[in-house]
Amino acid sequence: LQYAWRDWFMKQIDKVFIVNLPRRTDRRSEMETRLAALALDPEIRSKFEFFPAVDGADIDDVYMQRGNYGLWEHWKKPDHSLHFYRRDIRKGEIGCALSHVNIWKRVVEENLDEVLILEDDAGFDRHFKYLFERALKFCRHIGTQGNWDLLYLGRNAMTPDFMQVRNYLSVPGFSYCTHGYMVTRSGAEKLLSVGYEQNLIPVDEFLPSMFHQHIRADILERFSLPEPIGAFAITPNVVHQVDYTDSDTECSSATIKGGEPPKIQAAS
Repeated sequence: LQYAWRDWFMKQIDKVFIVNLPRRTDRRSEMETRLAALALDPEIRSKFEFFPAVDGADIDDVYMQRGNYGLWEHWKKPDHSLHFYRRDIRKGEIGCALSHVNIWKRVVEENLDEVLILEDDAGFDRHFKYLFERALKFCRHIGTQGNWDLLYLGRNAMTPDFMQVRNYLSVPGFSYCTHGYMVTRSGAEKLLSVGYEQNLIPVDEFLPSMFHQHIRADILERFSLPEPIGAFAITPNVVHQVDYTDSDTECSSATIKGGEPPKIQAAS
């Protein structure tokens, strides 16, 4: 990597969680190789924890009832102009959402101030260390005013960003993907405060609603707080998905209602 990394800077991060399905030992091994290539200080590496993801294959009505989980009944819109909203939520999406919820709970229960959350298909841009350090420094300064909760390191921007605050940092618009982001304890508390577990939608649909940037008014109305969470995004992305086509979330198709949803041709 091109830039020197001040290890003391990352030592302030309490934990680095890597979401990984226990059965995907191949994904874990590949992720360990990518993390090793960052050549981080041993003290920093000691904060890395592979977090067992909830397997969508294990989810059924009994699982949902035992966990007191539920799906948001208004998610599916058969007449919506975007085909994504015309289908039921998939089991892989439920598992992904609950995996992130379980991490947010750990953050609150263990009083962790800052955590980095990565999914096991995350890869690192050559400018990762340099831009991450600059962005985190800015967020920590903003946090003294109480309005930093979430920082995207990688995402798919679906609408223009709300504001560019630095040449390396923006206030995000509606964005997809959760393969790399940071959350503070205050952010985790806010994410857990709106009854998301009982009204599940895909987690990358949920996060934008919490910073008031969703394209659906009904999702905003259901989930957003009176004051949006403080969200920022590193621009350009410094964490990317190494193999989107192998995603256990995106490639899942079975739904909680059983069977496979009808195939819908993607818009051209």
